[in-house]
Amino acid sequence: MNLFHSLADFNVPTNNLANFLNSGSVDLNGSLLPSNLLTSNILGRINGGNPSSIFGMIQTNGSGGFPNANLFLMNPNGFLFEPNCHHQRRRDGCLHQRGLPPIFGAGWLIVLVTTFLINHFDLFGLQQVWLYLQRRPYTPLGFVMPGPYRYVRHPLHLGWLFAFWSIPSMTVAHLLFAVATTSYIVYPDRDTVGGT
Repeated sequence: MNLFHSLADFNVPTNNLANFLNSGSVDLNGSLLPSNLLTSNILGRINGGNPSSIFGMIQTNGSGGFPNANLFLMNPNGFLFEPNCHHQRRRDGCLHQRGLPPIFGAGWLIVLVTTFLINHFDLFGLQQVWLYLQRRPYTPLGFVMPGPYRYVRHPLHLGWLFAFWSIPSMTVAHLLFAVATTSYIVYPDRDTVGGT
């Protein structure tokens, strides 16, 4: 069974708790539902036009709550998270606190390491400028496939995808940026893949 919420605004101030309780729910006709419903998913839609500020704790498994329900909150205007926020469900914490920063950091580390594997200074034009200033000719690099390039077509792009999609605070603007750059990576220019 799924439980749906439609809210104008949803904010959790610092040191406060939003506890989803398994009692007092009503059906579409306004009739009171029994307590302790077997609920798999709680879906919350926030449609008031403002971002949701989550600075406290969101809980689904507290006393009188839903011991095994998944919580999905959707706000087209985004969420603002404070570093001490919590989502208490079984043994999980805030995904952006525990799961996303390591992936985000790993993405940027992959980007940095792979640029050095294929000559960071040549890739960004620094070597060309340095040689020009020294009045020495530039010799183009040969094609090489070091390290992860043997396993992934372009690990630099893979690192960017990790970094763009696992940012701890996804805003509408960043989502648009992530979609645009992902579409460019997945569907490259014909010139970049040898087309005419």
